[in-house]
Amino acid sequence: MKLTRRRISGNSVDQKITAAFYRDMSQGLLYYDSEDNDCTDKVIESMDFERSWRGRILKNGEDDKNPFYMFVKGLVGSNDKIVCEPIDVDSDPDNLDILINKNLTGFGRNLKAPDSNDTLENLIRKIQAGIPEEEVLPELKKIKEMIQKDIVNRKEQLLKSIKNNRIPFSLEGSKLVPSTKKMKWLFKLIDVPNKTFNEKMLEKYWEIYDYDKLKANITNRLDKTDKKARSISRAVSEELREYHKNLRTNYNRFVSGDRPAAGLDNGGSAKYNPDKEEFLLFLKEVEQYFKKYFPVKSKHSNKSKDKSLVDKYKNYCSYKVVKKEVNRSIINQLVAGLIQQGKLLYYFYYNDTWQEDFLNSYGLSYIQVEEAFKKSVMTSLSWGINRLTSFFIDDSNTVKFDDITTKKAKEAIESNYFNKLRTCSRMQDHFKEKLAFFYPVYVKDKKDRPDDDIENLIVLVKNAIESVSYLRNRTFHFKESSLLELLKELDDKNSGQNKIDYSVAAEFIKRDIENLYDVFREQIRSLGIAEYYKADMISDCFKTCGLEFALYSPKNSLMPAFKNVYKRGANLNKAYIRDKGPKETGDQGQNSYKALEEYRELTWYIEVKNNDQSYNAYKNLLQLIYYHAFLPEVRENEALITDFINRTKEWNRKETEERLNTKNNKKHKNFDENDDITVNTYRYESIPDYQGESLDDYLKVLQRKQMARAKEVNEKEEGNNNYIQFIRDVVVWAFGAYLENKLKNYKNELQPPLSKENIGLNDTLKELFPEEKVKSPFNIKCRFSISTFIDNKGKSTDNTSAEAVKTDGKEDEKDKKNIKRKDLLCFYLFLRLLDENEICKLQHQFIKYRCSLKERRFPGNRTKLEKETELLAELEELMELVRFTMPSIPEISAKAESGYDTMIKKYFKDFIEKKVFKNPKTSNLYYHSDSKTPVTRKYMALLMRSAPLHLYKDIFKGYYLITKKECLEYIKLSNIIKDYQNSLNELHEQLERIKLKSEKQNGKDSLYLDKKDFYKVKEYVENLEQVARYKHLQHKINFESLYRIFRIHVDIAARMVGYTQDWERDMHFLFKALVYNGVLEERRFEAIFNNNDDNNDGRIVKKIQNNLNNKNRELVSMLCWNKKLNKNEFGAIIWKRNPIAHLNHFTQTEQNSKSSLESLINSLRILLAYDRKRQNAVTKTINDLLLNDYHIRIKWEGRVDEGQIYFNIKEKEDIENEPIIHLKHLHKKDCYIYKNSYMFDKQKEWICNGIKEEVYDKSILKCIGNLFKFDYEDKNKSSANPKHT
Repeated sequence: MKLTRRRISGNSVDQKITAAFYRDMSQGLLYYDSEDNDCTDKVIESMDFERSWRGRILKNGEDDKNPFYMFVKGLVGSNDKIVCEPIDVDSDPDNLDILINKNLTGFGRNLKAPDSNDTLENLIRKIQAGIPEEEVLPELKKIKEMIQKDIVNRKEQLLKSIKNNRIPFSLEGSKLVPSTKKMKWLFKLIDVPNKTFNEKMLEKYWEIYDYDKLKANITNRLDKTDKKARSISRAVSEELREYHKNLRTNYNRFVSGDRPAAGLDNGGSAKYNPDKEEFLLFLKEVEQYFKKYFPVKSKHSNKSKDKSLVDKYKNYCSYKVVKKEVNRSIINQLVAGLIQQGKLLYYFYYNDTWQEDFLNSYGLSYIQVEEAFKKSVMTSLSWGINRLTSFFIDDSNTVKFDDITTKKAKEAIESNYFNKLRTCSRMQDHFKEKLAFFYPVYVKDKKDRPDDDIENLIVLVKNAIESVSYLRNRTFHFKESSLLELLKELDDKNSGQNKIDYSVAAEFIKRDIENLYDVFREQIRSLGIAEYYKADMISDCFKTCGLEFALYSPKNSLMPAFKNVYKRGANLNKAYIRDKGPKETGDQGQNSYKALEEYRELTWYIEVKNNDQSYNAYKNLLQLIYYHAFLPEVRENEALITDFINRTKEWNRKETEERLNTKNNKKHKNFDENDDITVNTYRYESIPDYQGESLDDYLKVLQRKQMARAKEVNEKEEGNNNYIQFIRDVVVWAFGAYLENKLKNYKNELQPPLSKENIGLNDTLKELFPEEKVKSPFNIKCRFSISTFIDNKGKSTDNTSAEAVKTDGKEDEKDKKNIKRKDLLCFYLFLRLLDENEICKLQHQFIKYRCSLKERRFPGNRTKLEKETELLAELEELMELVRFTMPSIPEISAKAESGYDTMIKKYFKDFIEKKVFKNPKTSNLYYHSDSKTPVTRKYMALLMRSAPLHLYKDIFKGYYLITKKECLEYIKLSNIIKDYQNSLNELHEQLERIKLKSEKQNGKDSLYLDKKDFYKVKEYVENLEQVARYKHLQHKINFESLYRIFRIHVDIAARMVGYTQDWERDMHFLFKALVYNGVLEERRFEAIFNNNDDNNDGRIVKKIQNNLNNKNRELVSMLCWNKKLNKNEFGAIIWKRNPIAHLNHFTQTEQNSKSSLESLINSLRILLAYDRKRQNAVTKTINDLLLNDYHIRIKWEGRVDEGQIYFNIKEKEDIENEPIIHLKHLHKKDCYIYKNSYMFDKQKEWICNGIKEEVYDKSILKCIGNLFKFDYEDKNKSSANPKHT
């Protein structure tokens, strides 16, 4: 059983209670979230096993309209009476056959009691035929008794399973040893005296088993069986069960000899014979193999598996395959046990003392969270490494190193790049422009300010490389220290990690702090606020209302983004106007009704239609207030939100009541309004009430429940997850109330529609942001000051206070500077390499981890949690500082004078058809009227600064090609696309309110659209097709599609890096356990994992290969790959880790080629063969990433080569769109369509399959397919380029 939570029924039908699983070294148990004591018996007793039985007998087990529902309920329910009454068949006996087949499962129809000849179907027919109750009832009672006994047995088995699901180790004194029967048996596979794997133990089992006899029995049986999947499975299962029954009964006849002494030291003697209990464990493993490959129940299989079974059942039964797979399963479980033992040693055993309070679920949860947090940085580091690499791509678009973080690469950069850079002004200009995308570099512009000195910039980049290398080597490699401890080491003078001089980095972060005021001014300008609001009104409004702005305030991970709050608020406001606003006027504007007192908060949320700029300016103003005023104030006054928690629940209940009463009024004309319905069940009914606790404590409870429900939704055990929606609704009301309280008197002036008349943009900005910063209403506060990082000689070192940024940037250069907070500076250099989206994702992970510190238990060596929490908050605000001061692409490109004037020719000409530049219309998409200056495009600039375009020119040659035809089509659509978009929006509003019609046809409810609605949907689909086509062309022409492919590339590579870190971590734990059990010398372990050299650059693969002797290597290879490998074979497998972990797929060239991405995925699976679950998760992880984040569905084909399964994309067409479904209320997956409906085929397509928007066109999908398949060696073998489609 997994360490998880499960929701079960409470005392009432609608009540749900959350039960959590806990285990330690003595037992497993269940407990309620609100209680700490063992509630296993109580939980199991409350579980609805009767519902399970109803579901096995009835096709719709919980549908009380099923004609057999009451009959089956009487059979299954312990307190229900058996119902022996015929059902209504409308006087037509033939209808009984239809009803039985439609409503009873095959299992239900054939169900019968032991020693009885009457099936349930026969008994139903007897009741229908009028057979006396006294003849039928005894047989039904037998079935009821059988079901009740089964329920009791299932409860007892579940109870036993939970109790036995404990950590399979115990402490004998201070020694951690296997404690369960199975783990003791598995550990006997390690021959301690000889320090080898005990192969003879498994061979002896197979000798006793005598598989050839079972194979003969199975073959004879299958010769007489039809070759259908279930028939084959049942035949094999029955033969296996009979054979194992014989083995158990006659065990002593097959075995002779003395039993070995118990324990790990069995010596591996050739005379060793297992005792019966151990042999029964072996039989269980054989049974698990056959259960997996020959599933008796169809629910454990699918069409693909059934087809494979029918085609390959002979292979699945072969002795070679069965033995190999069973042995592998046994050894995998041994390795899992060793890894778990090593993990407990690593985390909870130090100073010769066990942290016994953590040898349980709390400890396992602690490990899981710590490892997940560290891994969350990997994707961001992958982006940073790619961006650093892009600095050093020379004019021939080749790179001279595989991994920029290695010592060899750093030396190459110094000699081959920096030395040239120092003497070449053209290189310097281009280098500064690229660097300005990441750091606040001074590039030539109109301001009277010199360029940055090239030596300083070289030092800056060197520092960035060292910082990313430091983080990479301590994150990609498995290290004992946490991420926070690794950062703090940089400030520890005794750690040996404080050698980097971060003085240049400190100067650059100083610029960011000083620039906050100017950046805020630029935001006010770019957001359109200064174009629609007069300065004196804004200034007076904010000062009068006491609004103060802060850069960042540490928040809870459940706090919703502003865009979600505003969208929800606008929808609620719109619905309120529609349903409760005045009907006598057609005006649907903000002031068309007098808001009721209880709904006044919603009036701040106004829908933005057709991208109206004045409405956007208003929305953007509210966004600034939300992030920089409201959320910071919540930290000081939690009542701003907590006052609305219970109120939101009550609002939801009342809304549900009103909706039901309105529905009843329409349905029943005689409905008495005095008989209004009172509801107890509503969407937020299960949300816990707020009872005065802190907001953080309340949100912790909510988050725990939300995560449990998210798991249930993913596993399709429950419906919608309402916790996220609830907290969003709470904030909608809370923020609306905040605005109403603070800005009520200025509401009419603030709310649109607004006019630009008499508003001078520059004058407004000067008034809002005067030279004297203290007079500005937008004087933003930040916890960092210059003194946080630079301590001038003789000045205070206090850096704890949060202060407004009021520095003028001047200082005495003669003052000697002491650089502080190298932990923050190291992380700053890394953060500056990320995009805004990546920073937001990383920040969210830090917020979640910080919030978890307050509720998790920690072992004795974690004693500085307050300091950790403070550091996390600092890092979160550092991310906000970087994100906030990040320059826009046009802002940077406008300053460029060397690199971007040639960017088309240098970087993108291979992706654009030559005819495009010969046509004046299409050429204007990329060049200004002078035909020389490129048009600045965001995604082209992003690709230049990040992507391996030298590689992509080869991968996508002939695949990503922008043609003249596409450009002309795009230009034509651009002129009319607004009409399509407006029409689509209008139709969407109309179609939101229509409903499918229903007619009875052949006794079934059949759905359809009437002719009028059909034509509206048809028009909607036609407009949607044009809008989708426009987006496809736009994204391709502006290179957004290529950047999306690059994101996919990085995300897949980062996930794969995570798996290599898992491998290194598991090897650490495995080797630690082998040392602990006396089969590996400690000095070898220390040489591999604890070599704290100055470079600390890992080299884990080389260390493993060089520090294991032949015997060690044979043992490890048997444990991990189930065969003895020589040094070269062993090295060939573990070296598969390096190209993945070092991201070599991005830096490859034709002269320095690497394997295809597809081959690297298979190499990774081979590396992870010791853990089948993790091995299989590799392709699943990639599938889930593409599906959930990118709307792409990928198909893999497995092939077997020398006993190893390899996965390939059979054809590049195996990459498919996962379309976006529009008008979801018209989409009914499993339904019947009225055959007389207008345009039946079209209606069937729309209603059954949904109205779809394809996210990518076929050419982009083929590009993604080639991203997986491309290999330089294959490319060189091909004579012709692929034809463009």
